[in-house]
Formats: sequence, structure tokens, C-alpha cells
Amino acid sequence: PSLSSDHSSGPGVARYVIPILQKVMLLVQLVVIHVLFIRMWVMQDLERRSPKMLGNFIQMLLYVVYIAYLVLTSLQLKYDVHVIRGGLALTRNTDLLTSLSLKAYGAIPFVEELRVLADWTVTKTSLDFFMWMKLEDAHQNLAITARDMLVRRMIPRAGPRPSYEKVLQGGCLLLLLLGLIVGPIMFFSTLNPSLKENTVTAVTLKAELFINNPQTGEKSSVLYSAGQSKLSALDEESVPDPSDTDGFEVTFPQLAESYWLITQSLRQQMSNI
Repeated sequence: PSLSSDHSSGPGVARYVIPILQKVMLLVQLVVIHVLFIRMWVMQDLERRSPKMLGNFIQMLLYVVYIAYLVLTSLQLKYDVHVIRGGLALTRNTDLLTSLSLKAYGAIPFVEELRVLADWTVTKTSLDFFMWMKLEDAHQNLAITARDMLVRRMIPRAGPRPSYEKVLQGGCLLLLLLGLIVGPIMFFSTLNPSLKENTVTAVTLKAELFINNPQTGEKSSVLYSAGQSKLSALDEESVPDPSDTDGFEVTFPQLAESYWLITQSLRQQMSNI
């Protein structure tokens, strides 16, 4: 418990202690560099009592460069480094709601492409559009990976995956894939228990006469129409074509059930053919 409390309070303490240490180190460097150079300048010509600060060009150059470094460091400590956070706002947090929103946003067609295209159009950059797209993809992939690693920390190190995950994800996915592959084959094959034979119960024979005349149009007359008088299934040896699985023997009456009635106009058209 004590280690976890120290770990949680560490970043807050470092936020205030580190800037103070940086300023102290900067002051120490400033004092030490002046003490060393003043002593060096004094010891150069102690007998003549006339120290020359500009006598050694290398020392003077080192002094100027180091003082410039200390000045720039002090300016950086004063104004800090301002980081401008660009890109998609959904990639800045790793909480559950933001992660789900990012996935929902990525599933919407063309929204990501339109946003990236608009950003690239108004941004001054040396990247072309395709490189900008790759950069955006890398940014979002890093955010997704950060969320995955955060979830990974919730699981004990080197611990096996739980059994319910194996059953729900592994077992259910295997059954789903097998169903998609084998299901259509079983449904349209004889393995389907609900499959029924397509038996023939009734047969009708109909003969009809059609006459098409450009002047009078189309006319038709039923010559013969009757149902079967006998319908019986054939055995496999009696089927003429071996490729046919079912064969029937059908007998129709010689006379139709109704008379052939023909109109006067149809008779005249037939006589003109």
C-alpha cells in the first residue's frame, strides 16, 4: 500500500521539485563558470599585474557560447515549452468512452477522409496528401495501442486468458465459421432433415391455337385440355434417363373434357393463312 501511494504522489511532487532543481543547477553553473574564468584570467599575467581577458580567443569563444547556452536555458525555464496538440481530439484520452467513440468514428464511411483532407488543405506542410493520411493513421493506431496496453495492465502479468473468453470468442467464432461454410451445403443437400420429396400429384395437358394477324391482332382457341387419367411412378430401372431421379408414367384421355369452340372471326382468319 505504501508503494502505491508513493507512486501515485510521485508525479505531483516532481512537478514542483524538478523546476526548482533546474534553476538551482543553472545558478550553480553560472557561478562556477565565472569563478573559473576570473581565476584563469588573473593567473595568466600575475607578475605584470595586467590580466588580459581577450588574450586567448578560444577561452573567450568558450565563455560566450556557454553564457549563451545559460541564457537560452533560463528563457526556456521561464516561458516553458508550449506543446500544441493537433490531430483528432478522440486520440488524446484512453478512457473507455473515448475509445468507443473513436471506433464508432472510424466506422463511419468517408468522415475520416473528409476531415484529413480538410486539415491538409488548410495546413502549411511539406507532406503530400498521402503522407498526411499515413501520419493520421499512425496517430490513431498509437492511440488504439495505448488503450490496449492500458487494458493489458488490468490483467496479471503472464496470466492465462479466462475460460469464458475462450468459450465466447474462440468457440462461438469457430461455430459461426463452420456454420457459414457447412450450413448452405447441408441446407441444399439430402442431409437437411426438413427436405421433402417433390412428388407429382396432378398433370394437365393443354393444346392451344394462337393466331397473330396485324389487322385483327392476336386470337387464341383451346384445342385440347384435360387432366391425367393415370399417374404412376416408375422404378429406377424403368427411368429412360439415368440422370433423372424421379420418373412417372402419365396417361391422358383421348377426348378432351370440353368441346372445341371456334368463333367466326377466328375461322375466317384461319382460312386466310
